[in-house]
Amino acid sequence: MAIEERDHFEFTLKCYNSSGLRQTSTSRRRFISVYILYPLLLAMYSLMIFNIRYQNNVFEISEVFESVSSFGHLVARKTILLVHAPLFEEIIQDRSCFWNYDLFGKSIGKKFRNQTGLCVSLIKFMWIGGVMSVASRCYALHFVEGYLLPDTCYIPGNSIYSVVILFALELIFYTEAIFMVGVFDAFFLLMCVDLKIQFTLLNKALRTMKFGGIVNKKQEEIRWNQLKKCFEHHGVYKKLNKAFSEFFVCTYFFAIGGMCIQFFIALDGIVFRPASADYLIKIMLYIAIVSVLIILVVIPVGEIEIE
Repeated sequence: MAIEERDHFEFTLKCYNSSGLRQTSTSRRRFISVYILYPLLLAMYSLMIFNIRYQNNVFEISEVFESVSSFGHLVARKTILLVHAPLFEEIIQDRSCFWNYDLFGKSIGKKFRNQTGLCVSLIKFMWIGGVMSVASRCYALHFVEGYLLPDTCYIPGNSIYSVVILFALELIFYTEAIFMVGVFDAFFLLMCVDLKIQFTLLNKALRTMKFGGIVNKKQEEIRWNQLKKCFEHHGVYKKLNKAFSEFFVCTYFFAIGGMCIQFFIALDGIVFRPASADYLIKIMLYIAIVSVLIILVVIPVGEIEIE
C-alpha cells in the first residue's frame, strides 16, 4: 500500500533535486553542482591539506586540521551522493511502496507523521545553527589578528586576489554545506525514522496473522506471501546501510577529530594565549553543531537496530 500524499520525506527530496546531485535534477543545476562546484571544492580542499607544510608549530597545525575537518564533512557528503547515486534512487523507489501510516488507525498514523515532522524541524534548526556558525566565523576575522580567511588555507602567491577568491569560495561552500544538511542528513534521518515506523507496522501485522487452521495449499501460499511482504523492508535497510557505510567512518573521523581540535584550540585560547570572546563563541558553536550531527546519526541507527 502506498504511503499517504502528505509526506514529510518530500522535504528532503526537494532539497535533493535542488542540490543538482540527484540523477533526475535539471541539467543546469547538475552541471553547476557536479562539474563546477565539486571540482572547485576538491581544489580548495587540496590547498587546505597542502597548507600543513607551511605551519611552524602545533597550534598552527591544529588550525589546518580544523579546516580539513570542517570542509571534510561537505566533501564526504557530496562524494557519497555522487558515487552511490543509483543506490539512492533505488531507496527512494523502494520507499514509495512503504505501508500507509494509517494502516492500523488514524491516531497511530498521526503519531507517526508527528515523528517525521519533528525530524524536519530538527533539520531546519540545524540550518539556523549553521547560519549562526558561519556568521560567527566570518565575524571573528575582525577580532583575531593574522587571519585572512574563515578557515585557514594555502594562498597561492599570497596575492590579495587569491584571498578574495578563496574567501568567496569558502562562503559558497559554507552555504552549500548548510544546505547539504537538508539533503544528506535529512535523507538519512527521515529514512531511519521511516524504517522504524515500518518495522513497528510490521510487528503489528505479524501479530494479526493467524497460522493455525490452515487447511489447504492455497491458504498456506497466502500466508507465505504475507510474510514475504512483511520482510521486504529489511532489503531497504541493507541498501541504506550500504549507501551510508562510508559516511559513518567519515563522520567519526571528521566529527570526533574536529571536536578534539576545537577543544584544543579553546584550551589554548583560555589558558595559554588570550583569545577574544567572539572567537571562543565561534568554537563553542561549532562543537554544539557537530555534537547535534553526531546525535542525528547515532540515535536513529540505534533505534532501527533495536526494532
